Amino acid sequence: MNQINTPKLISIICPIFNEESSIPIFYERLKATIEPLKETYNFELVFTNNRSTDRSLEIIKNICKNDTLVNVLTLSRNFGYQASMLAGLNNVKGDAIIIIDVDCEDPPELLPKFIKKWEEGHDIVYGVRRKRQESKFIQLMRKIFYRLNKLISDHEVILDMAEFGFFTSYVRDLILSNQNTFPFIRSEIAYIGLNRIGIVYDREKRV
Repeated sequence: MNQINTPKLISIICPIFNEESSIPIFYERLKATIEPLKETYNFELVFTNNRSTDRSLEIIKNICKNDTLVNVLTLSRNFGYQASMLAGLNNVKGDAIIIIDVDCEDPPELLPKFIKKWEEGHDIVYGVRRKRQESKFIQLMRKIFYRLNKLISDHEVILDMAEFGFFTSYVRDLILSNQNTFPFIRSEIAYIGLNRIGIVYDREKRV
C-alpha cells in the first residue's frame, strides 16, 4: 500500500493593534506569495488581535468569510506585542511557524527564502535588518541599545535580529516551556541555540 505524504503545515502569526489600513494590503501581498507554495505546503494564517480599537477586527472577520485559512485570536485587553506573539504560539498547529507584522516593513515576499532554508535543515531562520526607513539618529540609537543589551545580558543576543522569523514547532515548544513571565521572543530564540541562519534584508517603508 502506498503511503500518502501529508503536506507540512506552516502557521503564520501576525500580531496586530489598530492596523485597519495595513491589513488589506498585507493580506493581498501574503496571499500572492504563498499561492504558488500551496501545492507543496498547507498554511494557516492567525491574526493575534491585541484588542484593537479601530476596524481591524471587522476587516479580518470579512477576510475569514472568504478564506478558510485565516483565523483571528482576540485578546481580552492590550497585553503588548510580545504577549500577542506568545498567544499565537500557544494556539497554532504548524510544523513550522512564521512571525511577521502586517505593516509590510518586513516584506512577506521573503517567506519562500525562509522556507527554503528550513528545508535545507535550519531550525531557525530570522531576518537581519540592514536598513530601515527611518532617521539615521533613530537607527543609531537602536544599534547602541542592542549592543549595550548584548554587553549586560546573561544570555546571547543576536544583533540586528528582527522578530520577523521562521522556526520549527520544536523551537516553539522550547520557547513555551521556558514559561518566562516577561517573554522577549528574539532573546528566547537566541537562548535556545540550535541550527539557525539569518537572511539580510532592507526594511521597507511602513504602509
